Amino acid sequence: MAAGTQSTWASRAEIALSDLVDAPWIFTPTNSWNHKILSQAFAASGLDMPRACLTTFSLHLRANLLAMDDFVTSFPSSVLRFNAERFLLKALPVDLPVRPWPIAIVTLKHRTLSPAARLFIDHVRAFANTIELSPAAKKSA
Repeated sequence: MAAGTQSTWASRAEIALSDLVDAPWIFTPTNSWNHKILSQAFAASGLDMPRACLTTFSLHLRANLLAMDDFVTSFPSSVLRFNAERFLLKALPVDLPVRPWPIAIVTLKHRTLSPAARLFIDHVRAFANTIELSPAAKKSA
């Protein structure tokens, strides 16, 4: 979760998800992974999903609106890590479960992979096989 550094939320040491239900939210579209994670977090807390003031995929628009007003949105941590200072953003101290983002390797049919690409894919597969799946992930695998 993120807000602008001048937001009323930015100075708080702790924020419960229930505190943000009535906040002015900027969401990504409902079919996005980001939105799905948020809706699951609100549902797991027994809360209705907040009403969106705006729905957009645009990182630039969301970041600029956060810097200008009291909006709240959710970004991947990598977005905040590299853009918080530039866009005057602050990660909010909301306790959410860490969820993995889906990752896929796609190859083209009838195309030869370079030895470096083949080696990379082999190492990724070997690493992925060492990770213990959660019960929910095992059901969908």
